[in-house]
Amino acid sequence: MNALLNQLSPDVLFAAVAVLAAVAVLSMVYVVASFNIRERTQRRARLERAANRRGAAKVDAEALTLRKADPTSRFDRFFRPFLPKPDKLRARLRQTGRKISPGQFGLAILISTLTGFVVVWRLGGLPPLHSMVAGIAIGLIVPNLAVTVMVNKRRNMFLDSLADGIDVMVRGLKAGLPVSETVVAVANESKEPVKGVFKEVADRIRVGAQVDEAIVGAAENIAASELKFLAITLSVQKETGGNLAETLENLSEILRKRRQMKLKIKAVSSEARASATILGSLPFVMFLILFAVNTSYVMELFNDPRGHVLLAMGLGSMAIGIGVMAKMVRFEI
Repeated sequence: MNALLNQLSPDVLFAAVAVLAAVAVLSMVYVVASFNIRERTQRRARLERAANRRGAAKVDAEALTLRKADPTSRFDRFFRPFLPKPDKLRARLRQTGRKISPGQFGLAILISTLTGFVVVWRLGGLPPLHSMVAGIAIGLIVPNLAVTVMVNKRRNMFLDSLADGIDVMVRGLKAGLPVSETVVAVANESKEPVKGVFKEVADRIRVGAQVDEAIVGAAENIAASELKFLAITLSVQKETGGNLAETLENLSEILRKRRQMKLKIKAVSSEARASATILGSLPFVMFLILFAVNTSYVMELFNDPRGHVLLAMGLGSMAIGIGVMAKMVRFEI
């Protein structure tokens, strides 16, 4: 056995240890997830027994008690110590509009890290230590980038339809409906994600919250400051009085003009953004071309300590340049 181990190269030993560690971690995650599934099954059975014994009227109270007893699953508690600021992470994941738990996010980081390590090590030909660093970087960047894309996509879809939702409130107020009923009308007539957000507002109102407070609470689940404008408008109108329908109509017009201004700025700055994209991606494209044409020439950057210094200087200057160009083409309205 010792003779066999001595014949193996350090890279092969490192890869074997990495694979065994990955299998062990995934096995542990599978066991924890299995416990969580069994616990959910038992909880569902308890709810069904409660429904049969006491009727459907008390099932909600039973479900609320069970959720308070175990607010997070064992799967989430497993990854909680490894995730910084889990409360902020949970709020950010809610902004995606999808049911993504911190545990699932941690699992995505783990899978991305292992996949990035294997791809860089086997296809890129980098040493195992460098491949591990690259895999960790990929595992941290890819899931966060995916969450950011989903948050921005949902926010843009929400802003595209928010003015139309406010118009529904205006028509309801002019017809004599109370504000709470107009919120329900928006939840029923609008499309996602406006429908889901205003449905949450309507649910908060049903349990006794004020309309402006309910909107502020729902605004935490979507990264859109325009929704807070609506809450401020309702709060000011509640204190000072006045024609709420006219106020909301003016707000709808302001939101439309704000949206049009953003689109106009995006069109005007499209040339600068294209130039920034080309200049920022050109060094990486050239690196891939040189790597495909003459791999040994490029690998000197990774094998020679002087290449490490050049890589650090080059990536640092590239990061500064990309940050400056991104700041130049970004405008706040």
